[in-house]
Amino acid sequence: MKARYLVETFKFPSPSFKPKRVPTKEELAIFYNHLEGLDVKAFFLICATSGLRRNEVLFLNRAEIDLESWAILPKEHITYRSKKSWLIGHNI
Repeated sequence: MKARYLVETFKFPSPSFKPKRVPTKEELAIFYNHLEGLDVKAFFLICATSGLRRNEVLFLNRAEIDLESWAILPKEHITYRSKKSWLIGHNI
């Protein structure tokens, strides 16, 4: 069978790995200091320190943020199946 032979011999090319450059704390501070508005600064800080995805942060509501324990508890309907977590923001 010709089609089977094609499938068995087909190989995907290996993607080349290019490491991403992670900004330093100083660079992040400079970026943060150029942001305008508390809402934008809050969004940036939550994204930068929590590991939440953009939409997870955008769809957070007040009930999911516990200011006393510094915890963010995203609801299940917002999080993805690959990410089941809650966060405590002591690193902020």
